[in-house]
Amino acid sequence: MRRALLLMLGLGLAGCQFFLNTPPRITAFTATPNNLWVTFTWSVSDPDGDALECRLDADGNGSTDLLIPNCTSGSYTYGYPQEGSFTATLVVQDPDGGTATETTTVTPTWPTTFPTPADRCPAPVGATALPAALPVPKTGVADFTPAHVPGELLAFTGDGLTLQSTALLEAERTLGLTRVATLENGWVHYRVAPGEEAAAAAALVARGAARYVQPNYRYGLLFVPNDPYYVPDQQDQFQLLGLEAAWDQVSASCRPVVAVVDTGAAFTHPDLDANLLPGYDFSDDDPDASDMDGHGSQVASLIAAETHNNEGMASVTQGAAYLLPLKVFPNATTLTLAQAINFAVDAEAHVINLSLCLIANKDENQDGRNDCAQITDPATQTDGLIEDALYRAYTQGVLTLAASGNDGLGYVGYPASSSYTLAIGAIDNNKNRAYFSNYGDKLDLVAPGVNVLGAHPLSEYVRDSGTSFAAPFASGVAALYIAEHYAIKGAVPPTDRIRTCLTSTAEDLGAPGFDSSFGFGLVRADWVLDPNRSACYP
Repeated sequence: MRRALLLMLGLGLAGCQFFLNTPPRITAFTATPNNLWVTFTWSVSDPDGDALECRLDADGNGSTDLLIPNCTSGSYTYGYPQEGSFTATLVVQDPDGGTATETTTVTPTWPTTFPTPADRCPAPVGATALPAALPVPKTGVADFTPAHVPGELLAFTGDGLTLQSTALLEAERTLGLTRVATLENGWVHYRVAPGEEAAAAAALVARGAARYVQPNYRYGLLFVPNDPYYVPDQQDQFQLLGLEAAWDQVSASCRPVVAVVDTGAAFTHPDLDANLLPGYDFSDDDPDASDMDGHGSQVASLIAAETHNNEGMASVTQGAAYLLPLKVFPNATTLTLAQAINFAVDAEAHVINLSLCLIANKDENQDGRNDCAQITDPATQTDGLIEDALYRAYTQGVLTLAASGNDGLGYVGYPASSSYTLAIGAIDNNKNRAYFSNYGDKLDLVAPGVNVLGAHPLSEYVRDSGTSFAAPFASGVAALYIAEHYAIKGAVPPTDRIRTCLTSTAEDLGAPGFDSSFGFGLVRADWVLDPNRSACYP
């Protein structure tokens, strides 16, 4: 009986066909970095001959960056928005649900070689002494009141916590944090549910999984639209700065590099094209730093527009400086701004101009103006990642100048209020503080900022007001000094000497000596270039 049942079962099975699916195979998956761009190459196969679908997650955030049906082999180049370590994952799937997965770790980096025109000044020289205030210790939870990107956190883990520690990994899992990128010097970029940023930050610190956590702050431009003042001649502002006399003294033999961290630059503008170096767009993560807004072109043209070329305007340096346009707008955040500052340092820029500030609230005012956040408690309100970048710039010889703000209030916006920048306020052509210019004990210098003429990508030339346009006047004078110091002394001056030279030679305005309305006074290019000034040419 048993034999009969087995025979019947065998005959039944013989009449059926069983298909055993064999999963696909990834025969090769490589990643070849080229600065911030990484080219992925792969080959896949299926033993059953099925058509395959390939999905690539390039940065490890769980999303699909590339989807290819009917995939056999191929390549794809992905641009990363920042340096760091990322886990890229390739998933291959057949129609029956069989899959194969491979991962690889990629480490994109900033470029290490940059354009080096023969006449550019030598590399910057690091400060011989630091400002009185050292970096604020990064501990606790930062202020979440200023405008910030929803659903993002920046955590500083410190020196005693590895990024693979049990405490950190458990905190990430429990709090629902997605690690977007591991940044330099102990910083980590996270995604979190929008609205949960402050609570997650407090929990990370309370669990000992981070020393300091802050938002990814937002930054805004500092111009005043539709100003009603009488439009003055550009020559008046140059005379205030002593530029015409300064130009007679210039004997410079090299051209410094000024990084303009802004909206980009108009590469085809006749007053700019000859002096622009290839830049980068950190807002869109690509090498096209073209300006469609105009603000960055205006700022850049004040520093180094071509002069004596029968075009529309002159500039502080008469075009004797190179411009490095680093685009961070329209979406300027802590991350993009820090990337731009570090890029400028790596590119061996001599000066960085920041005509922007940390925004106080989520929305611009109805007139389009941004309110700058007031820093009353540096321990919790300072942007820690930006402060690290500014400190690095100062210690490596790059002087940063920043606009003080356009609220007309008695405090200096950030990053102008940092110890590692020079804060620049605005005056009118009668040497009065401009009604919109922020002031206070963190103010260092002033320069013209009312109805300033500048180049524009769409309308050739425009006039605007704001501390945004006072700052590049001072940046241009700093560039003139660097070149002149090299001509006289045969060396690029260190950061602290540039700072001392500009502040000690300023024209005193207002109350005698330093005051909160004008700082040390009006930047004077002619006095900066005077070889008999011992503070500048010891």
